[in-house]
Amino acid sequence: MSATLKELRAHLVAAKTALSAGNLAAARESCKSALGVDDESYEAWTFDGKVAFASGDATGALESYKRAVGIRNDHPAAWQGIAEAAETTGAHAECAAALDILIRMPIDDRSKHTGDKKAEWRRKRASALAAAGAWGDASDAWTEIAAETMGEGSTDASIVEGSTRVNDAWRMAAECACSANAAAAAAAAEAAAAEAQRTSVTSRADVASIRTTVMRSHDARSDPRLERTLRSYLERTPPSNESDPKLEYVHSLHGRLLTRARARTAATGAREDAMDAMDEAEAIVARHGDDAPGVAAACRAAALESICALDLGLDVEEEGWDYLDERYSGDGEAGDERYSGDFKRASLERRAARLVSVGSEPSLESADPCEAVAAAWLRLRESGRSGRAAHPPGSAAGAAALPRPGLVALGDALAADESARIGSASDAASTRVITTEASEAAAAAAAAAAP
Repeated sequence: MSATLKELRAHLVAAKTALSAGNLAAARESCKSALGVDDESYEAWTFDGKVAFASGDATGALESYKRAVGIRNDHPAAWQGIAEAAETTGAHAECAAALDILIRMPIDDRSKHTGDKKAEWRRKRASALAAAGAWGDASDAWTEIAAETMGEGSTDASIVEGSTRVNDAWRMAAECACSANAAAAAAAAEAAAAEAQRTSVTSRADVASIRTTVMRSHDARSDPRLERTLRSYLERTPPSNESDPKLEYVHSLHGRLLTRARARTAATGAREDAMDAMDEAEAIVARHGDDAPGVAAACRAAALESICALDLGLDVEEEGWDYLDERYSGDGEAGDERYSGDFKRASLERRAARLVSVGSEPSLESADPCEAVAAAWLRLRESGRSGRAAHPPGSAAGAAALPRPGLVALGDALAADESARIGSASDAASTRVITTEASEAAAAAAAAAAP
């Protein structure tokens, strides 16, 4: 062993001894001495970074670790230091990059570069990507973690623990996918608003309306990552029951597929999209129960928009409310609960009636226009005939189905809804405002298809 190497090691041993004793100043001095002997020593720069980090100098530690990997980039110690220091300084993208390199290194038990350590780094990398705002990459990282975890575990205890970790990973993947989609929608909305302001005279209300319209139309676009991660997460969520605590309903996550189905319904007026909205609303009730905060408002608004798009009880030829949905008239697959019991025979109107009644029976006197419109629709449904076709204004049958005070309340609710729709232009996530967009889109589609 050369004299230089002996001197270098002596300084590093002194630095380690001082660090163990908590003498950070002496440890840093020894590191400086070691680097004075050989400033191309990987070990010296790595330990200098460790001492700097322990001293609270994360920025200095990051610089030392970078010098170390510049000398040798195939050893995990300095990369671990970069990841730790970068996270502390808020350099999340740099942290994720370092962790990615660590994950790609071969497993080496001697350097504690084990499979368990790699699993820990994968989760930290996914979190770092999210913290850096790289939502799409973060969602993909959490998806990989979920897929890998699903293949682990053999004992009952490990299976239960693995299932929890899989659910957590899918939830993170879904949340990051939602954030990626929201960021893209916000960027598109800002670009549209800026273009409108550049090319025309626009008021503040006009700009807000443009942003809302663009963000809602963005929800109608295909997003495979968002659909895949949300469904993977939600399908693993057990249905609500009295014995287990109910999952808290977060509309931006658990109601995201419903929001997207509503946006598609508004954009196309297509039967399939309206049916999807009803399916998603029913899935929400099954998962969270009908009394969870926010569920009733979301389901009622979705049901009313589907009613408009499907013309449920509003068709000129409508004489009753027993139209059966051909999508569920077959035998279906064994074990598929959508095809069993009463649901198989239920009409679209009955499904819609259940959804607008989620939580509590809607009241015509409600200050919420969505609830008042739902109450009027239910009143007409109870009469057994279409309010528009079978009960012209002034008829005894019409008065019996919806007396004048109810008719006035309905008119007031529709006017209030229109006012609320315009006034809430800046709230793209609103679930308490119904619109006529769905019925207008349906009419436009029908006109386009007419010979």
